[in-house]
Amino acid sequence: MLNSRQETSAPVFVTPGMGWTRFTYARADMELMGTIQSGMQVGALARLPSGDYAQVNGDYIEVLNAGHVATALRRAGVSEHAGAIGGNKESLAAPTVTIKKRRRIALPTD
Repeated sequence: MLNSRQETSAPVFVTPGMGWTRFTYARADMELMGTIQSGMQVGALARLPSGDYAQVNGDYIEVLNAGHVATALRRAGVSEHAGAIGGNKESLAAPTVTIKKRRRIALPTD
């Protein structure tokens, strides 16, 4: 699903890195660069093969204003042509799962 965002006056903030993993999964059809926030809307920042920038939330893809994203990238200290900043999700370490024993209450016996 590809949509285009309406113009808003909210400032756009970009956070480079692996934060995109909270919003979508590793995809072959786009470069995932970090997270983007505009007002209350937060999602993964991606560069599409066409060169456009998009906010991705799951399978919902919303094309963003390239000028606003370029300004946010400069503010974050990232070159627009830096490529995928976050890397691939496959390079992440496997999570460690700890299973704790249940606490059992010993009832008094009469």
